[in-house]
Amino acid sequence: MTWLGAVDDATLIRHYAEARGVVFVPSDEDYGYITLEAMLSARPVITVSDAGGPLEFITDGAEGLITAPDAQALGAAFERLSGDVDAAERMGQAGQARYNAQNISWDHVVETLSGQTHAPVLPDAAPPQAVEPAPAPAAETALGILRDTIAPLEALADLPFANIEEVLEAYAFDELPAALGRPEPPIDAGLAGYLGTHWTRFMSTLRQLEGLEITSALDVGVFPPLVFQALLANQFKGIEMHGLWEGPDPYRQSVKSRSGKHPGFDITLKVANGERDPWPYPDNSFDLVTGMEILEHLALDPYFFYTEAARVLKPGGHILITTPNVVSHRGVWKSLNAVAPYSFGIFVPSGGVYGRHNREYAPQELATIGTAAGFETVRLQTLDVYDRHIEPEMAQILLARGDDLTMRGENIQYLARKAGAPKGVPENLYHGDPTRMHGNLSVTGREEATGLTRLSVTNTSPSYWPTAGECATCMLTEWINEAGELRHQHLMQPLNGPLAPSESSQITLRLDPASETAAGSLRLHLYQSGVGVFSGRGRAAPLTLPCSEAAFLRMVDTTPLPQGAP
Repeated sequence: MTWLGAVDDATLIRHYAEARGVVFVPSDEDYGYITLEAMLSARPVITVSDAGGPLEFITDGAEGLITAPDAQALGAAFERLSGDVDAAERMGQAGQARYNAQNISWDHVVETLSGQTHAPVLPDAAPPQAVEPAPAPAAETALGILRDTIAPLEALADLPFANIEEVLEAYAFDELPAALGRPEPPIDAGLAGYLGTHWTRFMSTLRQLEGLEITSALDVGVFPPLVFQALLANQFKGIEMHGLWEGPDPYRQSVKSRSGKHPGFDITLKVANGERDPWPYPDNSFDLVTGMEILEHLALDPYFFYTEAARVLKPGGHILITTPNVVSHRGVWKSLNAVAPYSFGIFVPSGGVYGRHNREYAPQELATIGTAAGFETVRLQTLDVYDRHIEPEMAQILLARGDDLTMRGENIQYLARKAGAPKGVPENLYHGDPTRMHGNLSVTGREEATGLTRLSVTNTSPSYWPTAGECATCMLTEWINEAGELRHQHLMQPLNGPLAPSESSQITLRLDPASETAAGSLRLHLYQSGVGVFSGRGRAAPLTLPCSEAAFLRMVDTTPLPQGAP
């Protein structure tokens, strides 16, 4: 342990961000800002049963851990939090959600005490021309209008659950205790707290499906516990359910009702990367595809996600996507106050590239991608499903602007119907054309005496490969020396003409004969002119062959450059 003494604000924030949890063990504290700072930083709090004020905010196992005020109990709590990263993250998120729900920010306190709202601090700038502003509605009036417009949808009247605890009590989501012949443990308070923050979103999502005929559904990006699937099983009796996740292994579960009063269900989660790998299902398989809080995690190709959903949906089937709204009233408020507008902008190294939000969307972007992928929008709306707090002056600004307030909620909910064939990637969404960046390189023959090597280049994409002009398919060649250092790069065009989907072309390269030592290696990448290598898209692996520097220089000196190459 290192005693730092007094530290500046930046250092304090950094230590909160890097902590697994925050220990606060006062005796009969009247309030305790440390508890709130930890909750605001999404860090679980370890406190003691006689702490006083912190016990008003922390529930044992939900937002942190409460122990007896002695060294042994505290040590056990430290070990538990240190050894269970997932539990620590769940408790931290639950604490942050509870802090937000309490609405105890300084802005709200000042507003309550003074009756005046806090205005964002903006840089001094003289307007180019005096413009008479539109009269702003009264703060309370604007607040009420915006709040009512983006209020979450109510739960279905005939759903047999009032909250997440009732769902967790109704189903045995963990099959292991029964397999071991042991009684089930009590419901994990931390898990219930974490899932409880999503309850309102679950209810709003189910309402989007009201009136649809659904007998089969695929949930992309799902993972246990399968709570939403239990809700679907109660709304659509006899529904056949499937899931897609990154694995690494397929996962099968038979979820039973503890009392027999609720429908059980079987589900298998197959393995695929939803934005890169073809989904392992036949065409026209499902009535419904859901992607809930998954689109914002995609890093490569949301259009591929949409087009695969369209492929596996039956004609007239529906896709339902929920995702954070980067232009929500809260996102705009953050931007005006020089804060990044993302709803979840922190990095989660343990989750890899998909552990963070790679891009959050504006509502119309979901419809734009959907239309390009062959969908027809049924409903596009935004709702406040996590935090109902709205800054009053933000409501005034949006109302005075004449904004479409229905698009300013924190969560986008997009329902669309499969209506036709994909039309191609939306303009301005991509650098290059990702639909063409699928291919294969392989060696088909080699003459040992001359070093002539025959390669097959196959277009595995659904689109033609042009060999000239914008986004032409060509090849990047690289030479690496014996020390593993990249020494040369060269773009060339080995294809004689455009290549149709599933078509192959043969090319010949003269490398080193068997009688000569090939000190070094040649690495070949399929490449989209002006864009980059296909391997960055994850759908075309590079090919590496033994090659001397002399053979590489001879090869690139006699092969044509692609049109437009430097």
